[in-house]
Amino acid sequence: MLKKSVLISLVSAILLMAACGPGKEKKQAHIKELEKALFSDKSTIIDKKKSEEMITAYMEYVKEFPKDTISAAYLFKSASIQMNNGQPDKSIENFNKVIKEFPDFKKIEECYFLKGFVFENYLKDFASAKKSYNEFLTKFPKSDLADDAQVSLENMGLTPEQIMRKFEAKAKEDSLKNTSVKK
Repeated sequence: MLKKSVLISLVSAILLMAACGPGKEKKQAHIKELEKALFSDKSTIIDKKKSEEMITAYMEYVKEFPKDTISAAYLFKSASIQMNNGQPDKSIENFNKVIKEFPDFKKIEECYFLKGFVFENYLKDFASAKKSYNEFLTKFPKSDLADDAQVSLENMGLTPEQIMRKFEAKAKEDSLKNTSVKK
């Protein structure tokens, strides 16, 4: 009797692994094919239909395998596509999911930074952008993106013309300082 229950358990475990493994691998292979099709196009315009299909595949995978480490990458990629595809709210939502559910993800710094970027540039929600950039700077002060976040904070809400005038005034001020030091 014991042998029979062990055998049934073993067979059940093998069947369960067989059911999970190939499905996961098949979905990953499908995603790679979709990525290849979406990103192989040399034009600068992303095919909206292909990008929506890509997002759907990423999100279906994440839903089915929420704890899989590759789900973090798929959420990040989905958020990046959504950011550039006119879906900034969904982009923020997915960056937040990565931050909350995968705090050790290798691109976690980018998630925090891009969240501020989306608030600033796509949603024009400057209060949320400032909060996000400051959170980023607090958590990652030595990041390669720290200077970018600081510049964004300093110039948030300014028009390109206002930013140019600001830089010109700074350059003029620096020039006057250098002239007075040489005398």
